[in-house]
Amino acid sequence: MNKRIGLLCLVLILSVSIGMPTLWGFAQEKMPTIKSYTTLQDYEKITGKKITKFNESPMLTELVKAGKLPPIEKRLPKEPRVIEPLEEIGEYGGTLNLADFGNPMGWALANWKAERLFKLLPDLKTIVPNAAKSYKYSRDYKKCTIYLREGMKWSDGHPFTADDFVFWYEDVLLNKDLVPTLPAWARPGGEVFKVRKVDDYTIEFSFSVPYPMFIYHLTRDRGEALTWGSYLPKHYLQQFHIKYNPKANELAREKGFNSWYNLFSEVANTRHSISSAGTPTIEPWIVTKVTTEYALLERNPYYWKIDTAGNQLPYIDNIRVTAVGNRELWNLKAVSGEVDFGLISTNLKDYTLLKENEKKGNYTVNLWKQTWGNALAIRLNHTHKDPILRKLINDVRFKRALSLAINREEINQLIFLGLGTPRQATVVPESRYFEKGFDTAYAQYNPTQANKLLDSIGLTKRDKDSFRLRPDGKTLSLTIEFDPASEAPVADILELVKKYWENIGVKVALKPEGGSLIGTRRGANELDADTWHIDRSTDILFTLEPQWYVPVSGQTGFAPLWYTWYSTGGKSGEEPPLEIKRLFKWFETMQSTIKEAERTLAGREILRSQARNLWIIGTVGLVPQPCLVSNKLRNVPRTGYSGYDVYWENMYEPVQFFMKSK
Repeated sequence: MNKRIGLLCLVLILSVSIGMPTLWGFAQEKMPTIKSYTTLQDYEKITGKKITKFNESPMLTELVKAGKLPPIEKRLPKEPRVIEPLEEIGEYGGTLNLADFGNPMGWALANWKAERLFKLLPDLKTIVPNAAKSYKYSRDYKKCTIYLREGMKWSDGHPFTADDFVFWYEDVLLNKDLVPTLPAWARPGGEVFKVRKVDDYTIEFSFSVPYPMFIYHLTRDRGEALTWGSYLPKHYLQQFHIKYNPKANELAREKGFNSWYNLFSEVANTRHSISSAGTPTIEPWIVTKVTTEYALLERNPYYWKIDTAGNQLPYIDNIRVTAVGNRELWNLKAVSGEVDFGLISTNLKDYTLLKENEKKGNYTVNLWKQTWGNALAIRLNHTHKDPILRKLINDVRFKRALSLAINREEINQLIFLGLGTPRQATVVPESRYFEKGFDTAYAQYNPTQANKLLDSIGLTKRDKDSFRLRPDGKTLSLTIEFDPASEAPVADILELVKKYWENIGVKVALKPEGGSLIGTRRGANELDADTWHIDRSTDILFTLEPQWYVPVSGQTGFAPLWYTWYSTGGKSGEEPPLEIKRLFKWFETMQSTIKEAERTLAGREILRSQARNLWIIGTVGLVPQPCLVSNKLRNVPRTGYSGYDVYWENMYEPVQFFMKSK
């Protein structure tokens, strides 16, 4: 029995013994949806049902009785958003236990509590109002008006109004101490957009060019953040801003910061900063205490969503997040029953371990559909400092050879239990930008053809270890730098890639490093190659950020100097070849065109260029992700989409998850 057949048999045996779904059954799993209504009034009009009374958590009722909170009717906005629970009306109470790597204020928590002005539905295409009530574009798409919920409040009871948007725009985004370089999304057509308060609950954004994608950005908006938000709590943060408090620098030094803007940035960033406890939020839970070891949160008494029975959400009263050092420690806590939910923290290679310990840990593990187009792609540096390596990397025969040398099916079986799909780096099949052939371009395992391509370049001479020699007589070698803390099992995959590439005569060194160091070295154009999983593979996020295939971001990886040239308007970096300029043109078309057909065509041209030129080289994609759910936690979908594109579980409204008491 050959090795591949033996591995497949092992996967099938595991499928039976631990209840693992086959690839085919998983692919056919119906994706759930969460039904919601923009306002209470919409709910009553659509369903014909009436909500005549609002209810709240007993912990809040006690505060109302003690005179520490106003009644619930005065805490909710006039038009609350209504969420229909997935399975049943939940019960109040409980403490949810989460765990995250390193920072207790990391993504595991952010995905639970994040709220944005608008939200993507689980069909991956539809945008609905969330924190905002609605929006309206002008006919030429040069203005977008956002309408807020009247009476909505921050978590400390202060009104949430247009003033918070103007503050963010005038005093944060345009303040060079806080934002030295404006993000590209805020500069459509190269000119920063403008923000105007129409009234307390209406804000107008205006642009120098049509900007139909602006509303897409507001589904990614992180609220309490500097460059990816659109509002901040002015009434609270102005005490840390030098414009409003002349002693802001003194305050910063008292708190251990060098300047007012360092402190301001930390306090404003409620997504990840351990200094943000106490900052008002519109999210469902408030951070009350943060240390390097844990974070504590309690429910927001002014939260603006209700269920279909008039119960103010969320159901869960408290959250505790514990920091762990690595994935192995996370797994230990999980199998010991100390984690109530895990998605971003899980890894398919640990699926068997987690599944076998379900009874011990009192949880259930199901597989969710990861939105990665590829679990790991290798990004060769097309603007390499070494002219010989640069010439090779920009020779499409070299990249095609490297791609054809990769045994993707073996990676799938060994690393992903046969549940992924060997494919080239591209978007997911559900995307309107996808075309058949994008995923199979030079993705077949054909080392014979790979060797012929390298020979055709002239790389026919070998050193004493049988590695090919460069034209200058040096051994042809590549160093791949990677972050071992990445979500994907990068080290395991790269060990196999190293073997495949060395089999065709290309020497490979693997260099694990921290992500921030890799980012610094990438920006300095010092890398041979790096890696990342290919998210941004669904319609909305690919439309906004096709950065893995077009060098429009410092994270692009495959061409740092071309990115610098583009981002500086040609003032720095290096002018790219014509094909890259075409990519920039197609990207700009995607951002500015009002016509959906033109946008789709431009996106497909970008992906067609990727399939032809292999700007990045993919391995295995469409890999499922284990979702661990405590048996006490209810209203959680059995399956769903997972990944950065959808902010993991956030798409499914964690505010309607609840802890069952019996």
